[in-house]
Amino acid sequence: MKNILVFSWKGEYTLTDILNAFNRLHIQYEKVVMSVRGMDKSNCPELFDLIDKSINDDNYDAVFSVNYFPDVAKACDKNNILYISWTYDCPLDVRNIEKTIGLPTNRAFFFDRTQCEQYLNENNTVFHLPLAVDSYRISKLKYNLKYASDVSFVGNGYLSQYRAIAHYLDKYYVGYLDGVIEAQKKLYGSFIARDALSESLIAELNENLKKNNSPYTKDEGHLVLMQFAVAMANEATFQNRLMCLGLISKHLNLKWYTRSDSIDLKDVKKCPPVDYNTEMPTVFYSSKINLHIGLHAIPSGISLRQLDIMSCGGFLLSSFQPELLDYFIPGEDFDYFTSPEEALEKCRFYLSHDKIRSQIAESGCQKTNEIFNYDRKVGEMLEMAFS
Repeated sequence: MKNILVFSWKGEYTLTDILNAFNRLHIQYEKVVMSVRGMDKSNCPELFDLIDKSINDDNYDAVFSVNYFPDVAKACDKNNILYISWTYDCPLDVRNIEKTIGLPTNRAFFFDRTQCEQYLNENNTVFHLPLAVDSYRISKLKYNLKYASDVSFVGNGYLSQYRAIAHYLDKYYVGYLDGVIEAQKKLYGSFIARDALSESLIAELNENLKKNNSPYTKDEGHLVLMQFAVAMANEATFQNRLMCLGLISKHLNLKWYTRSDSIDLKDVKKCPPVDYNTEMPTVFYSSKINLHIGLHAIPSGISLRQLDIMSCGGFLLSSFQPELLDYFIPGEDFDYFTSPEEALEKCRFYLSHDKIRSQIAESGCQKTNEIFNYDRKVGEMLEMAFS
């Protein structure tokens, strides 16, 4: 029987479901907890000390965490113990990850294949593993009229830093970056906001920000390529979400569950945010169509939200994501759109074809709970980690 030290950073969506799978698989574990709110996750000596001390308190076979933490990796390397991480963020907000990801004790799992390939190394410490769902938890779902809707969207507006950054850039640079954002808005399945940038351009942008007295370059500060790329991708996501929600709500009944209080769309019925474990599954189950407008910073992977919708028996209408096609068939298990106009067209079609919509939702539900249940994925992860 494996004995695993679990590092919990207070706020992981998936940890409870993972630990429930550990219990069903008879994996012994102990938890050590430290909040990462406001912490420099790329460099935290306190975290290194915590893990280093905890490892020596018992005879563990590995340390596990949701998402990857360099100081956990360094503590495990020092003690020659495996560090297993399963990341649901994309891109991962860790500076200089290349300095630690290749440590031989690492077993780092990423749900997005494109992100995974970015970190592959000669030590073979990086693996691709899609995310999972807790089939046991959602099997008790019941329809609730309170959450019923023709179309639902659960998510935030995703306001980005881009406009604040662009305020301090000359028009020449803003024109180029806005053009990249326009292209990114039209293309899912590729992180072109990152591909369109180079280190030489980032150096120019930082010089321009400094010339215009930007707070981002105060006291020798600077922005790195990934900060620009994520800000641009989030801006594209923000614009796409407003366009899509605005267009559909003009013609159909749409509920938007969100924390984005400052964003007002005329015809959208805004609802308070819902709890991930208790309310969100009921929204998915009780809605005729569950809209998913994905993050442009996720190039290929199946997001947790997409799996959550299908596992609950909800009908998924999603922006395109390449890895969905590795497991699911459009028109049989889910459907996707490539523009707000196409999203509206498909919403209208599926709302007028109840039988087809129900059959697709049922098929997607069966496949998701069979292929992506936590017991199966956790088992795969541990098998790869310890082999």
